[in-house]
Amino acid sequence: MGVKKIQSLVKNTLFCLNFSWNASPLYTFLRTVSSTIPSILTVLLSYIGKYILDTLSGDNSYGGKYTFILLLGAMLLTNILIASSQKIVQYVQAVHTDILNFKLSQYIMQRSLNIDLEYFDNPEYHNTLVFATKNIRAVTEIIWYVMQAIATLITSTIVLIMLCSQNWGYGLLTLVCSVPAALASIRYTKSIYSLEAKQIINDRAKTYIQGISSDKAYALNLRLYKAATTLVERCQKLWESNFIQKKKVLRLSSIVTGVLNCLPEVIIVVVGLDIGLNVFKGRMTVGSYSLYTGLVTQLWGNISTLINSLVLIYDNQLKIESVQKLRTFENHIEDNGHNVLKSVKTIEFRNVNFSYPGTNVMVLNRLNFRIEQGEHVALVGVNGSGKSTIIKLLLRFYEPDSGQIFINEKDIRDYSIDSLRSNFSVYFQDEPNYCFSLRDNIKISDLDRNEPPDAVDRKMYGLLMEFAPEIVQKAYSIDGLSTQLMRTLSQDGMELSGGQHQKVALVRAFFRRHTSLILDEPSASLDPEAEYKLFKLIAENAQGITTLFTSHRLSNTRLASRILVIEYGSVIENGTHDALISTDSRYKQLLEYQNIDAFIEKS
Repeated sequence: MGVKKIQSLVKNTLFCLNFSWNASPLYTFLRTVSSTIPSILTVLLSYIGKYILDTLSGDNSYGGKYTFILLLGAMLLTNILIASSQKIVQYVQAVHTDILNFKLSQYIMQRSLNIDLEYFDNPEYHNTLVFATKNIRAVTEIIWYVMQAIATLITSTIVLIMLCSQNWGYGLLTLVCSVPAALASIRYTKSIYSLEAKQIINDRAKTYIQGISSDKAYALNLRLYKAATTLVERCQKLWESNFIQKKKVLRLSSIVTGVLNCLPEVIIVVVGLDIGLNVFKGRMTVGSYSLYTGLVTQLWGNISTLINSLVLIYDNQLKIESVQKLRTFENHIEDNGHNVLKSVKTIEFRNVNFSYPGTNVMVLNRLNFRIEQGEHVALVGVNGSGKSTIIKLLLRFYEPDSGQIFINEKDIRDYSIDSLRSNFSVYFQDEPNYCFSLRDNIKISDLDRNEPPDAVDRKMYGLLMEFAPEIVQKAYSIDGLSTQLMRTLSQDGMELSGGQHQKVALVRAFFRRHTSLILDEPSASLDPEAEYKLFKLIAENAQGITTLFTSHRLSNTRLASRILVIEYGSVIENGTHDALISTDSRYKQLLEYQNIDAFIEKS
């Protein structure tokens, strides 16, 4: 093991111990102390056993039956202490491990929740996240192995001193024959880890297939397509590919380390033979035979445990690097703005260019437009024209490659991100709901709302009744606003249709306090009545509020005060509905495609 690897091992070990101490100083201390005590008591027990045998063999130097009874009492007390300390170790370890697992899960969860949106399209980030999540137990395990190694090292040192005081060759032989097994274990541990790292892509693919097999969202299609056999076979091939490679490494590792682990057994026999001959010659007592052969066996067992702990520490420290690697994915969206945005009055994009990180496709190309306070502006364009991307840039989920975005004549980077986003209420295209209560599904959009619970419930109830009375009727037949959505976490959960899910998401957007409203394809899954209610709700609740919405249903754009037609990332047309249809515009062409009679006549 080179210097850099040793430094890495020490660094990662200290990281784990520091993490453990920050998570729980008390249980870190208790775990360290309690892990050492049983090992020391075991050495003491071996020594007591020697004197008992010497007393029974008639060695007068050790007294008679009273000494024997006293030694038996000491053995009983020591065994009780060992049994008690082992139970304490188990308790402390279980509690400490539970604390650490939760703290580590929180660490990864916080990293996932606070990372820039761009990393969700980054395969390297996903690989690291999956590997870190998979190896999260490595941090708790390495803490245990470090403490185990410390305890074993203390015991091994005591045993080695006792052996060397009798014959330095006993200890030296035991130590020397342990080296080959240690080197082999380290080598194959690294080989297995490296293989697992290479196989992570196949593991992710296998996990994905297994996930969609039990995902309700895919259930109908997979049964319709009769895809069960194909998915099972694909999963089987991915597993077999990894399994064959891993089995080969494991088989070779087992053979080599198995042979090398036989060496200490030979040494134990050699030492036993030497001690036995000394007993026959009267140089040692029968108790000495029991003590020193036992100590040799114990020393080898301790060395084996120590080597195993060090190998596992080495193995886990490599895995810990994957946990720490999450820190290398730095956010690029800098929150350096000192201004607080109190309300959105004007929005302006000036020569904005943008391509998603890791791609060369220009999504927005010298995009220019301006929206005044109180305007209801519709963004129109075919799929991929850049409409949803405009929303993501406006909310600073991404940064433009070049150009600037202004709100109230100031660059949006001059505002703090929290104050910027708090002014917008947004319905995102295909926005999901949560397996929480109906109340929590709506309230999550405005958690800082400082109003009495009854007032908050009345606001939710009013919005639901205005926009989705059938959901209210369904919910109040179960548990009102406390009714769980979906049955994933509750047998009494309320299942909703696709359109009803969209209604809940839209109510969530209207519930959030805002000075600007953004709706991305808000009527995609709505029936005509719900669509009418939606735009009525916009008209009633968005007086004086700037509203930006995208829609493929161009009949809705009649309600917009202005329409921006986006194509290839640029605004190609800008005007009212009446003005745009009065000319041979792209907007008029798109509108005609949705008018069946006009489309047939034109064809």
